[in-house]
Amino acid sequence: MLSVSKEHLFDKATTASERERVDRFVTVHGQEMSPTNFAICQADLLIKNDQQAKVTLGNSLIPHSATSKEAGDQWPEGKFSFDYMLSNPPFGVTWGGKDGYEAEARKFEKTRYSAGMPRTNDGALLSCKRCLPR
Repeated sequence: MLSVSKEHLFDKATTASERERVDRFVTVHGQEMSPTNFAICQADLLIKNDQQAKVTLGNSLIPHSATSKEAGDQWPEGKFSFDYMLSNPPFGVTWGGKDGYEAEARKFEKTRYSAGMPRTNDGALLSCKRCLPR
């Protein structure tokens, strides 16, 4: 998604100066919770030689904490700000119950999920809440 979005902007650029501005000012940052998908993304960026791109391994649905069972959000609000966001929601992933990370996600209830917390049986809806304006 990161590479294709930047390639799309290059394709829309009609002059050399527009392409130069895309290359100079557009940086992509990503996060992936699957180690396999993270490695594929890193390889893709390496092949395309996008030196500005930064991808981290972590779960964007929960805050990062050293005591958590998995790495959380590596690009938290307050520390990082972005102009646009793309999301590939974790369809069908349970985020609540004994196997989920409901307690960690609820730490964002007043900030990231101020529009409300969705059902715990579909992580896709949880990730969409992040996209809503506050």
